[in-house]
Amino acid sequence: MLDTPAEERFDRLTRVAAHALSMPMALITFVASDRQWFKSRVGLTQAQTPRDWSFCAHAILLDEPLVVPDTRLDERFYDNPMVRDAPAIRFYAGVPLRLAYGVKIGTLCVMDTRPRTLSEGELAILLDLARVVEETVQQDRMTLARPSEFGLLASAQRASLLDAVTGCWNRAGFEALLQAEVEHARQHDLPFAMLLLSVEPTGIQDELVMAEVASRLRRVVQGVGTVARFAPECFVLLVSPCDRPMLGRVQRRVRTAVQDRHLAIAGREHLNVSTGAAVVSRPGFDVALALVDADRRLRQARQRAASSRASEDPAREG
Repeated sequence: MLDTPAEERFDRLTRVAAHALSMPMALITFVASDRQWFKSRVGLTQAQTPRDWSFCAHAILLDEPLVVPDTRLDERFYDNPMVRDAPAIRFYAGVPLRLAYGVKIGTLCVMDTRPRTLSEGELAILLDLARVVEETVQQDRMTLARPSEFGLLASAQRASLLDAVTGCWNRAGFEALLQAEVEHARQHDLPFAMLLLSVEPTGIQDELVMAEVASRLRRVVQGVGTVARFAPECFVLLVSPCDRPMLGRVQRRVRTAVQDRHLAIAGREHLNVSTGAAVVSRPGFDVALALVDADRRLRQARQRAASSRASEDPAREG
């Protein structure tokens, strides 16, 4: 979304934030490696500033809102050019904007030229508006990342592409999605990831367990990915766009979602879960190679898990 034109749906939110909190300035910012860019702004003429000047670069390091009652009394900001010179910011409050997996991309923030504080009610308003911004950005990402899925959902043959037990795409559905995803990735130069997940021990008789696992996986990747049942005991997740750092976060979230809370279904209180993943990216967007790599990593993970279980329970080794 960097350097895209102004949009009324975002400008409306900054106007509401400024008016509701009686602030002369409000921004929706996206923080890049070397700058902060303003998708929407009220009360400022600049379209961006260096990241070194950015209050929001500090805010995205936190899990809660950053509130600075008086910038001149804060050692992080007292000599900031935006404090010393125009617009002479004295008060700042910013809420980090999160995408899936906790990635923070910027803030919704309000500022004033005089010291002040926010009441609990005012902070709640800012938090609510930030969630609306997040939802709007997520909707854009979902449309950009996976246009092929909407086409399949509208297909008259969609029933044949779905797994009857879990409601996920089946292997045929996954292959159709994958082909369209590769074309889209090449066109827009967007990396995506494939994550294989096996659940052991399980089998056809444990379909209730697999349905619950599928439900949890869909919640994890909602808005940025899709889930398919690749085999009776194996799922595959397509996440787009996705680079290697984000893939690591996805894997951790997936394992937590499946294992953190016991699945007390069909007599199973614990699942042995293994994952293997790979990123598909330029120059070749080689899906076959990525699948082989993900499968190799999955097999290695399963072997490590089996060895660990055997060492913990010597009786199994016999």
